[in-house]
Amino acid sequence: MPDFNELLDRDPTTFERPPTAPEGEYLCVIESKQYGQSSQKKTPFVEFRFKPIAPLESVPPELIADIDLTKVKFRDEFYLTPEAMFRLREFFETVDCVMETTRESIDAAVGQQVVVTIGHQASTRDPSRVFANVTQYLKAE
Repeated sequence: MPDFNELLDRDPTTFERPPTAPEGEYLCVIESKQYGQSSQKKTPFVEFRFKPIAPLESVPPELIADIDLTKVKFRDEFYLTPEAMFRLREFFETVDCVMETTRESIDAAVGQQVVVTIGHQASTRDPSRVFANVTQYLKAE
């Protein structure tokens, strides 16, 4: 957890926008998970955070050359509702962590490797800003 006092005491001009990873496929490790709820409808979800290990061939080398992958993080939310649980099941199958319960499968996913496909989406607030979103998962070979 960040030290909020340290952040508040820093010069605001030192804060940089994190890099936006180019579109394409990345080998990632599932770094962590956390539970939450959506801001509008209060729908419960589990969020996984992905740490890129390496870009794959679909990422043009010239677009990734100046990006420090250690500063890049991807994330994706899976809603915990009866209608949406199939997405979570499919995710578990992709990362080979289907356990006896969903809770155990969520815990087992952390630390697994997976290939994520990243696509770009313009911000609704500022269309000049682009966000990198996970659009697909593939088994890591």
